[in-house]
Amino acid sequence: MVERFPYIKNRIVFELNETTEDDDRWKDGELKAAVQWIREHGFYIAVDDVGKGASTLQKIIELQPDYIKLDRYFAQGLAVNVEKQRMLSLLVNYCSPKIVLVLEGIEKEVDLAQAKLLRVPAAQGYLLGRPERLT
Repeated sequence: MVERFPYIKNRIVFELNETTEDDDRWKDGELKAAVQWIREHGFYIAVDDVGKGASTLQKIIELQPDYIKLDRYFAQGLAVNVEKQRMLSLLVNYCSPKIVLVLEGIEKEVDLAQAKLLRVPAAQGYLLGRPERLT
């Protein structure tokens, strides 16, 4: 694909979304080898929905993704929830400058403002724009 479409290099992010049913795959060396192969060909890796269900810090440490996408749980009510703020602050410090932390599910201005105060580098959500088809 990279040979045929060289302009895609360094422009595509593969998201790994973990479920409890797939837990064995995360332990398998083949996944780590596949992640390495993807990186060698100029693509990026994201771990999606971190903080929801089975995602663990161990997997983040082992895979060293380029992006960590936090589950929308952390964005909802962020402005009034001190514990969520503390967790985000911890993750911002861990990720910087090597990993881009993305806060998913931003729907309210006040939660976006709080994310900015916490130095969250990237966000997604309906407040920022609805998903659209590529043309």
